[in-house]
Amino acid sequence: MVALRFLHFAILITILVHCSPIPESALQKVDRTTTIAMVDEAPTAFLNHNLLVGGVIIDHEFSDRGSVLELEQWQITSWGEPISYHSDARRFFVKSNQTLDPTIYQPGKIVTLTGRVTGSDMRRTQQIPDRYSMLTLDEIHIWDTPFRYGIHPYQNRQFPYYVGPESFGRTHPYSPGLYAYPYSPYWFRSR
Repeated sequence: MVALRFLHFAILITILVHCSPIPESALQKVDRTTTIAMVDEAPTAFLNHNLLVGGVIIDHEFSDRGSVLELEQWQITSWGEPISYHSDARRFFVKSNQTLDPTIYQPGKIVTLTGRVTGSDMRRTQQIPDRYSMLTLDEIHIWDTPFRYGIHPYQNRQFPYYVGPESFGRTHPYSPGLYAYPYSPYWFRSR
């Protein structure tokens, strides 16, 4: 009976380990004890550490040399699913050598990624210069949801806006096509 319980437990753990949207090879390189907060405090001490982080895309700068994503950190589960707004709400930058498609990696979308710490960079966000952690992108997964977070200034960051398809129909030409959470045509779990 004990062997059967152990077998069930082993199967469950195997299934949970393979539920991550990030490939196993990238997850094996991740240092799970290092956080963005620790990197912000001492970026040179954590150079070349690989992190598993999740968050909302705030900005996307792209050119023919690559892309830089500005992200706001969210709390993630052990397999990488972003579940809620992080109480510290740290921002960080992720640099990719490839140009990421700006129609896919839009502000407000939720992503999970693995990246290597390459130091910090002085950036100006919202007209305030500050030093932010910089990661180099290894693997990235964008979560498919019709909601966008943080796309309007001075709003509650955790409050989702529904962004429907263009064929959803707008009431007039100046309508942005954004609907607040309770009035969207879908019900999603919220935390």
